[in-house]
Amino acid sequence: MTLNNILLSLVNSGWQLRDLLVQDVLSSNGATVSPLTVDSDLSLGETLKNMATQNAVSAHVMTSRNTYFGTVTVKEILFEVLEALEQSYRGTLKEQGGHTVSQYQFSMSDRTIIEGVLAKPLRSMSLVKTNICNNTDAVTMVIRDVMLPNNFFSMAVFSAPDKISAMLNRMDLVNFVTAYPDVFGEFANKTVQELGLIRGFVRTMNQRETMMDAFEIMRQNGVSAVPVVNSKGKLVTCIDPIDLRGLSNFFGLRLQVAFFKSSVPNPEDFPPDMIPLPMPLTCSPNDTLKDVVLRMARAREQRAWCVNDEMKPLCAISTTHIFKMLTDPSPVEVQEQQKFARV
Repeated sequence: MTLNNILLSLVNSGWQLRDLLVQDVLSSNGATVSPLTVDSDLSLGETLKNMATQNAVSAHVMTSRNTYFGTVTVKEILFEVLEALEQSYRGTLKEQGGHTVSQYQFSMSDRTIIEGVLAKPLRSMSLVKTNICNNTDAVTMVIRDVMLPNNFFSMAVFSAPDKISAMLNRMDLVNFVTAYPDVFGEFANKTVQELGLIRGFVRTMNQRETMMDAFEIMRQNGVSAVPVVNSKGKLVTCIDPIDLRGLSNFFGLRLQVAFFKSSVPNPEDFPPDMIPLPMPLTCSPNDTLKDVVLRMARAREQRAWCVNDEMKPLCAISTTHIFKMLTDPSPVEVQEQQKFARV
């Protein structure tokens, strides 16, 4: 299905796309919360505290001249820390499975390195500066020319040259799409299995591993989420950047996933493999694309994990896969996108 087919389907559904603007989508989704903005001279540590206070996982960075510098996320700050720790250990680690910082507890020297990273100003980071649009831009242009080619998950929306008024994210578009099922065309009633989304390998981790392990997997493999399984390989939860929401420091990431993600106030009363954990959104190989996307919209989730009858993860169906499929649904290319289980 080409983009023109998508737009035609939407028009047939009643939308006059030539009149549909970014501000219309934001208004229809009730996006009224002002995004967090910070100065580029602010340190990474202070930015982290500001995001924790605002319960945010990202912030838009402006220079002292009130020009847009980019968007920073908690995950990007954490990755800066992980990179610095790994660099400090390179060439000195004992043979314990590779030179990865996730295998180590935070020592006093670790704390010194972390504090050094968090003391750096935001302007020292290389932030993406092209994830922007105006609230009067056509939605079709934003999707086609900016969001999809660059794989952006969110975009800063400007209402004036120096004023960010909102943030447009992929869930806004998912909500929009699910309101008009004709957009899926012939793929609407095809199952996950029929769409060729299931691959033979999904990178998982055990609930006894640490949160730091999870984000090290993300950093090294370029994925945005990691499914967590128990000793039998059954999906029990997942780790993604939303788990960093509210953190003013990263020391708690030394905890095992089972304790960090516990859905009970007293996880220490349970054996680690029996600690109740929040289940992620799931689907089966026989669920249709339309049904999966509708569930994602209702749950406000960026992805759904496809599992078999034994609850073992087979693949992730994310907004990235959905939007790429809609613009270029070649089965071979769709399967290539799943080759490394990028989610």
